[in-house]
Amino acid sequence: MEIKKQISINASFDTVWNILFNDFERVGEWTTAVDNSVPNPDAKPVNGEDLGGRICDSPFGRTVENFIDFDELENRFTYEVASGLPFFVNHAQNTWQVTRNGAKTLVDMHMIMDLNLLPGKLMQPVMKRQMNSLVDNLLEELKHYAETGTIHPRVRQQQAA
Repeated sequence: MEIKKQISINASFDTVWNILFNDFERVGEWTTAVDNSVPNPDAKPVNGEDLGGRICDSPFGRTVENFIDFDELENRFTYEVASGLPFFVNHAQNTWQVTRNGAKTLVDMHMIMDLNLLPGKLMQPVMKRQMNSLVDNLLEELKHYAETGTIHPRVRQQQAA
C-alpha cells in the first residue's frame, strides 16, 4: 500500500527542514498523529547525522522508527518502523523530501506499507482511507506549525484533553 502526498507551505525551507529533520524526534509536539516522541538512544545514525531515530507513542501504540537513508543533496530522508507495527503489517517506511520553491517550500511524503495476505490485504481499503486521513491531518498541522510557529488548534485540543 502506498500513499503519496505533497503540500506547499508558506515558510522558508530552513523552517520546514528544521521541523521535519533536525527536530525529527519532536514530532509529538505539533501533530495529533503522535502523542509523545523522544529520541531513540539505540538507533544508529545514518550518513554521519547525530540522530538515528525516535520512539513514538500514538493512538495506535508505541513504535520505534529508525533512519534508513538520508540524502543531503536531495533534502530527502527515509525512516522505517523497526517495531510496534500491527501484526498484519510486515514493513512500513516513510520518505520526506523538502524542496525550495521561491519563498514557499514544497513537502513530499511517500509512505509504503507492506501488508500480509490475511488479514492485511483484506483490510487494505479501510487502512488506506484511515492512513490518508491521518496523513492529511498531519500535513495540515505541519503547514500550520511552519507558517505560524504555533501548534494547530486540533493539536492544542488533543493536548488539553
